[in-house]
Amino acid sequence: MNLYPFQKISFLLVITSTICLLYIPRSLGEKDDEQYLNCIASFQCANIPNIGYPFWGSSRPNYSGYLEFKLNCTGDAPVISFQDEDYRVLDINQSASTFRIARTDYWNNFCPVSPGNTTIEVNHVKYASDVQEQTTAPRSIFLFQVR
Repeated sequence: MNLYPFQKISFLLVITSTICLLYIPRSLGEKDDEQYLNCIASFQCANIPNIGYPFWGSSRPNYSGYLEFKLNCTGDAPVISFQDEDYRVLDINQSASTFRIARTDYWNNFCPVSPGNTTIEVNHVKYASDVQEQTTAPRSIFLFQVR
């Protein structure tokens, strides 16, 4: 009985397996793992530490949160924009899924140029059940709960 053809097939199988093992990445989900680690890590934005999902900005990539929740971290406090209006982020309570904001044009401004009503209609945001709007002259401060 001649085993020569089977020896060729076995040899080719060993060579093919070795090449596949050497050239296929160790983990096909390596990029997904990196993105997951980026998303679960908290970050600091201006004066607020330990910010997590659904916010993103600074060094945290946009896939780590809702697009509407981008924080600008360049000033002394984070700034978030809704419907072309900028709001100063006063605090973020991750455990309660709430955040408080105030209009930047009313912050430290006793005579705003064009005072008016503020309506915020953004996906994933609703007024907190116990507080809808708190007006502290000259600031309008809003408390929101993330859905």
